[in-house]
Amino acid sequence: RLVRIQRARVVSFNCAPTVHAQTTARPGGEKTASCEQCHGVRGAAPVQGLIPKLCGQNVEYLEAALIHFQDGRRPQPIMHATTTQLPKDILKQLAVYFANAPCSQK
Repeated sequence: RLVRIQRARVVSFNCAPTVHAQTTARPGGEKTASCEQCHGVRGAAPVQGLIPKLCGQNVEYLEAALIHFQDGRRPQPIMHATTTQLPKDILKQLAVYFANAPCSQK
């Protein structure tokens, strides 16, 4: 029962993509900012306990996870909606960006 409550909380958490200034140097432009709304700046400070850090993760793992969210092999409504229209090269760029991002919040 606790698992259902936690999943519902994550699914209902609204991380609507928004365009921010200062995103042009990051891969995917506004998509990086969209990721950071839930995963925190550089993927280092998730806004909710069940949302994972992206910084410092293995690049192959991040890329595979994004592809699996996109094609539905890893079901998660917010991540599917966020990745569904992105080309594979942008998914790769996002994976590289977050894998190489420092995990310090400074």
